[in-house]
This record gives sequence, C-alpha cells and structure tokens, in this order.
Amino acid sequence: MNIRPLTQLREMIVTALRSQTNIGKSFQSFFIETMELFRQAK
Repeated sequence: MNIRPLTQLREMIVTALRSQTNIGKSFQSFFIETMELFRQAK
C-alpha cells in the first residue's frame, strides 16, 4: 500500500493532537491545514 506524503503527514498530526486533551476541533483543523500548506510550499 502506497500512502501519499500529505495523507501520512495528516495522520501523524492528528495522532499527535489527539493526545492533547485541551485542544479543540477547530484548532486541530486549522493546524492540520496550515501544516499541509506549509509542506506544499517547500
């Protein structure tokens, strides 16, 4: 199975953020989208 880099990045970020209990869903979405845009810009 071949996982695309952005999908893999999203999964890593979601896993890391889930371990934080005080982070809301809206921040999670914002952070994930920002990291994906940052990754694409490089």
